[in-house]
Amino acid sequence: MAEKQWVQMKHPDLAGKGHKPATVTEQSYNETWKPKGWKLYTPKKES
Repeated sequence: MAEKQWVQMKHPDLAGKGHKPATVTEQSYNETWKPKGWKLYTPKKES
């Protein structure tokens, strides 16, 4: 059985309003959340 890949996502309309990224499986993101306008969240690297 393949290990599930987890991703973090945020909705552009909720960004910057104190909403934390949601964690879902990659399959769930692709099938359910991506069509609803959610985007993958990648933390910004501090320089």
